[in-house]
Amino acid sequence: MAEYNETILTAAGLDLASRAANGKTKFSITRAAATETDLSGMSESELQALKLLPNEVQAGTIDNQNDNVPNANAVIGTEILFTNDGIEKSYVINGIGLYAKEDGSNTEILYAINTAISPETMPDFADQVLFQFRFTIYVVVGRTENVTVNVDPTGMASKEYVNIKIDGINTDDTIGSSEDLSTLIMMNDFLED
Repeated sequence: MAEYNETILTAAGLDLASRAANGKTKFSITRAAATETDLSGMSESELQALKLLPNEVQAGTIDNQNDNVPNANAVIGTEILFTNDGIEKSYVINGIGLYAKEDGSNTEILYAINTAISPETMPDFADQVLFQFRFTIYVVVGRTENVTVNVDPTGMASKEYVNIKIDGINTDDTIGSSEDLSTLIMMNDFLED
């Protein structure tokens, strides 16, 4: 089973969080990426000094913002989805980086990084079998009202969306097609995850 260390804010991320905590700026969490570079030999100060995640292999989809965290005024959970769709060569996810952009700036910074204790393996897609790896990064952001998480609208349905759809189903109705049945099974599987 994959296991990752606690999140480390980069020096640039810490500076941005500090200014946001003092109400001096706002920022958006913009994207996530994975690397197969082994970062386990780097010290915390070396990780904090990183400007970019080394040798990015794959981008993750920001799937949701998790607000159910302790100290919810200063911490945000960003849910990320990695799939093997389009992956031609298997790799191990040794690190995951979270990027951010300050309002009014075009410069994206490496905000935070998670390193692997026991990395997840992302298989290739050669056998046409879809593999998903979900990961939530919890980061200090100063004040949550000064932060936006850019959730990818083309990603999977949010739990709220699925709950609304399920609430609208009349249990006395019959399932009229295999497509309706497939949709219900997919929603059920999503909720169980």
